[in-house]
Amino acid sequence: MADIAALNTPISQFVVDSLSYYTAGYRQRNGTNEHAPVHDPCAVAYVIDPTLITTQKAPVNIELQGALTTGMTVTDFRHPPASDCHTQVATRLDNARLWELFIDSLKRLPN
Repeated sequence: MADIAALNTPISQFVVDSLSYYTAGYRQRNGTNEHAPVHDPCAVAYVIDPTLITTQKAPVNIELQGALTTGMTVTDFRHPPASDCHTQVATRLDNARLWELFIDSLKRLPN
């Protein structure tokens, strides 16, 4: 956040404000002091540079009948995926390179 704020542009300030608001809500909802996940920037970064994220082919389903899990996304890693499996999940992220790409992108935007 400090690196983004240091860009000192209207866009970087918007990003800092947005991420701060999102993280505050995440922390309040989850009773944690952790940073909120940034799924959308990760998805865009993967399209730009797939080496940032390690993926694994695995079946992904949405739980529709669980008493405690209805609506949750479920990925089953217990068995090898079927040959017709067309879904992949991220299993590892190069966090430093993600933020480097993100901040570099912000620097390139016009003020």
